[in-house]
Amino acid sequence: MAMLSNWFFNEKQPMLVLEAIGGMGKSALSWAWLHQEIIEKAVKVEGVFWWSFYDEPFESFLTHLYCYVTGEEKPQAIDQGNLLAALNQRRFLLVLDGIERALRGYAGMEAMYIQEKKFEGNTQVETEWDKRQREPVHPLSGRFLQALCAGNTKTLMTTRLTSVSVEGVRGVKHVFLTGLSAEDTVNFFRSEGINGTRAEMEQAGRVYDFHPLMLKLLASAIKRSRAKDIKEAFSLNIIDQKEPHKILERSVQLLSEEERQVVTRVAVFRAVFTFDAAKALAEEVEEKQLWEVLRELRSLGFVFYNESRDCFDFHPILRSYLYGQLTSSGGTGVHNLAAQYFEALPKPGKVVSLEDLAPVIELYHHMLKAGKYDEAWVLYRDRIWISVYYQLAAYQLQIELLKPLFPGWEHGDRLPRLEKEADQAWTLNALANTYALSGQSAEVVQLYLLKSKLSEKSDAGKVNLAIGLGNAAYSQILIGQISAAAGHLQKRIALGQERYDKLEEAIGHADLGRIMAFHGKAKGDNLCAEEELNKAFKLFEKDNNVQSLSVVSAYRSLSALLQARLAAVLPGIDKRSPELIREALHQARQALAFAEKDAETDSPVPRDFVQAYWLLAEALIQCCVLPNKVKIEHFDIPFYDEYFQQVVETVTVTDSAKSLLSAAARCLHEALRRCRKTNMVEFEPDILLALARLDFAQNNPPDESLLKEAREIALRSGYRLKLADLHLFCGQTLLQSKTANTLLGLTATEHLQKT
Repeated sequence: MAMLSNWFFNEKQPMLVLEAIGGMGKSALSWAWLHQEIIEKAVKVEGVFWWSFYDEPFESFLTHLYCYVTGEEKPQAIDQGNLLAALNQRRFLLVLDGIERALRGYAGMEAMYIQEKKFEGNTQVETEWDKRQREPVHPLSGRFLQALCAGNTKTLMTTRLTSVSVEGVRGVKHVFLTGLSAEDTVNFFRSEGINGTRAEMEQAGRVYDFHPLMLKLLASAIKRSRAKDIKEAFSLNIIDQKEPHKILERSVQLLSEEERQVVTRVAVFRAVFTFDAAKALAEEVEEKQLWEVLRELRSLGFVFYNESRDCFDFHPILRSYLYGQLTSSGGTGVHNLAAQYFEALPKPGKVVSLEDLAPVIELYHHMLKAGKYDEAWVLYRDRIWISVYYQLAAYQLQIELLKPLFPGWEHGDRLPRLEKEADQAWTLNALANTYALSGQSAEVVQLYLLKSKLSEKSDAGKVNLAIGLGNAAYSQILIGQISAAAGHLQKRIALGQERYDKLEEAIGHADLGRIMAFHGKAKGDNLCAEEELNKAFKLFEKDNNVQSLSVVSAYRSLSALLQARLAAVLPGIDKRSPELIREALHQARQALAFAEKDAETDSPVPRDFVQAYWLLAEALIQCCVLPNKVKIEHFDIPFYDEYFQQVVETVTVTDSAKSLLSAAARCLHEALRRCRKTNMVEFEPDILLALARLDFAQNNPPDESLLKEAREIALRSGYRLKLADLHLFCGQTLLQSKTANTLLGLTATEHLQKT
């Protein structure tokens, strides 16, 4: 607390970042300091604003902060400039608790399952991973946090990860919380009734790096042993100075047999658990006695209890250690009991969020741990896959769920441990799809082709072969293997026609149409984008496949945009550009409308919304950059809550340049935020490049940080077409610039040569 007070009252840095692993007590420390040192002492500030990112996202934070600072109750729009000016000029205290939830690493819906992980081996991979996890999800949040690093307002941030936006920035004090202070350690031991001198207590604290959990376990071990005080705990080697980590083992050994049995069994739960769940795993313990055991474990520091939610939880270090004890003694049979408990829970009527899937995900986890791979796979396919992959776009979670089906993956065995080859093929395809959307297209092509070989051997061989070839082609398009992709798609179409499988045929036509758009063959040829996309649209329309109609409309919009860009630089046909841009805008609106209809009648597919918002923005920007601005009709763009349950904002677009570009910015920010939240890497370079185009359309130099990030993602993921588009934009921008000679360290000629 003294450190926080010294920063607030005496030090110049406007921002303090308090970083520590989960369970260290960051929030509790900040809350206690705020109340004891600021509120109770009536420290003079303009206002105190506490925000928990565990409960609400960055957008809500910005709105509530704006209302608090300005006094407006229902602002029509958030003027970030006015907000930052007020915070700069006046002295507020902002406490941003759990800011990691606004960063990539912890922003996803699977954040509840994350425990701190460390890489081993290649430090370059570790650095790249670490930096990526610390990038802000919302495109505006990085700049906003940087702006808080200057001015009169003081900002305290608690986090598991420090945002790259404030790393190394002047005005930031970074404190990594490794444990209690010596003074707090002494006070803690005394509050626990442990005797000893101040020096002895501080020495004990240093043995455990003043880690709160270890000190709590030490206090519990001393009270349960024959040691009378800290000094005797040293002499009895309860405090093991050579191997301090053994306090975990010693603390467990000092539990009664019944307590030890209960605590190791409930450690199989990966997240919070209820008393009923504990009962299911400790059937032999009488209910009243079980409650007393859990109460005692709570007082000893082994479990936490949340009274408002009536549930228990572990510190991640303890859960990991206790589970290791359970599995090392061959006690995995408890997973069967856990599976029975979760299997008996009622199924959710409608899946809206990941919380609705939590019980079935736990059931899947325990089935895997019990070695029931085939049963777990059926559960995943029937009750988890559709929601996680399509509706919630929780791609990283899907990878984490599927990887345990491949116990030999790290040793080069790419086949899942399933009995049927058809099930193996399906699982390979599902894992490859998720890796592809996460920016690993080059690596997954071989997985798709392996899946296709397995499919040829199965009963439903040809349809699975068509799916595998089509998915391989999709990834090949991204990495620039256009000819190979076209060949696979033509084979997919032929297989669909041979089997009268209209779905496979239609998907093949749609993706082949996209290839023709990239080739510049929009219309007029036997094999052209318009012809292929029309075939796909008619087949999907006949089958009332609304989701696929959204995808085809998006491809039509992309084709029109590419043709408009081509028409703008070829002599004699530039008059077609306005017509093509209006068509691109119309098709993007159609893509969004179909995505909305699909969300209403089936379930939302976030990827379709992201693609529609990105293409809408591209078309709106192009409306402004032509010499003669494109005239359009007024229309509305809806934006939805996190789970697409209701419209939270509607932007009306008029034909004024300000309206067009403002709407484009809103679409791009929405698309980028959703991409980063779910690790949907595929569209990120396109959206970042579109934001740079937006800068240029507003007569500003393009933000090089956006271009740099787009280039890094495209290079890392092997997106050759996106990389070519980026270099083309940089080259064209430099040719038109009167001041800049380079972008990303390259001249116009160098960019165009790379293109």
